[in-house]
Amino acid sequence: MTTPDSDVIAQARPIRPSVQLLPLLKAALALAALALLQSLYNLPADRPMVFIVAGAAAIQLGSFRSGRELLHAGAFAAVAASWYVIAAGHPYASWHDWLSLCVSALGVGAFASLCVRSFAVSNDAHAFYSLKSAAILPAFALAASLAMQFSLNFPRETFDLYLYKFDGQLGFQASFWCGRLLDHHPALKEFESVMYDALGVMPAVVFAVGLSLKRRLPFNPLAVFVWAGLAAYCLYQICPGTAPFAVFHGGFPSNPPPSSSFALQRIEVPGSWRNAMPSMHVTWALLAFSCSIALPLWTRWLTGAFVALTCLATLGLGQHYLIDLIVACPFTVAVSAACVRVPFSTPARSQAFAIGSLATLAWLVVLRLGWLTAEPSTIAWLTIIATLAGSAILQTRLLLADQRLATDAAASDAS
Repeated sequence: MTTPDSDVIAQARPIRPSVQLLPLLKAALALAALALLQSLYNLPADRPMVFIVAGAAAIQLGSFRSGRELLHAGAFAAVAASWYVIAAGHPYASWHDWLSLCVSALGVGAFASLCVRSFAVSNDAHAFYSLKSAAILPAFALAASLAMQFSLNFPRETFDLYLYKFDGQLGFQASFWCGRLLDHHPALKEFESVMYDALGVMPAVVFAVGLSLKRRLPFNPLAVFVWAGLAAYCLYQICPGTAPFAVFHGGFPSNPPPSSSFALQRIEVPGSWRNAMPSMHVTWALLAFSCSIALPLWTRWLTGAFVALTCLATLGLGQHYLIDLIVACPFTVAVSAACVRVPFSTPARSQAFAIGSLATLAWLVVLRLGWLTAEPSTIAWLTIIATLAGSAILQTRLLLADQRLATDAAASDAS
């Protein structure tokens, strides 16, 4: 999953196209393979995958060399959209359906254009790098989906009541409160459901902006997305949990039962993935925000707003408990430290990795054992504040160390 530095590739000299029969044949085979995948997989029906594939459009915009490539992408997108409408056999009824159709068509069109640019021209390393980068997250998402389906209902018993009781120690159930907020504002709820599914496009947007501006990013946002997902899959087995809406069914979000009414015991939640702890939606959003620190201000505002909207969506849609989001913070620090370009001997990196990893594991063990569920709410709040403050300090030090390294490298090149 490793890729070369985007700033090095972006500065590569353009190579004059030399159209030959063999590259054209490769391009035709690539397009045929893409068309086959489209016929086998109903992309618009899977909105999270729709946005992941749409990341190819962002990467193409960040790496394109001529307006003709965009025209090619638009033509391919029109063909894909027409195919979706014909294959559906019925008119699209809601704006959700039209959004999925348009976004998936743009992503597929960009993929097709990148295939042509990569395989129809000889020795174009820049184009092939863009295609490989665009394919990282869709390939990972497909593999992760299979892995999650394989592990559905495993482990059999979950710690949802442990997580619910800990949230209750804070004096309110954040997921139920946010859920009622969204229920009272249906338009906001629809928007938040889109934001929840749109997670996969943000790493590609950050990567594309860095590629376009030739900026050195702290880490590759596409690669770190994959490594964080792989690490989280292992962590899910320590304190497996599902989601409030899956546990409480019709009671969410209107009627949160008192946490004191439940005994501290494991329960069975059939038909639900054990992917609550820690929240990967929040982790991935925080990683995109951290990576945007080297980009223009508008990018940081965009990713920062996306973090806030993702937090609201994960809680309000009943996908996570509040503590899932809290534990995502030290986990983000650990993953960032594992992938950042700063040498590991640098204290900012080694300390962030050690403390972030230990804090994440400590939270999972403490929650699994239920140690804080009987303590006063003050203790719960103090541990949360310490976790958030410590994670913010460690992540800031880590990103500042990367910026200093980038500045020193630029000064060395200038001299």
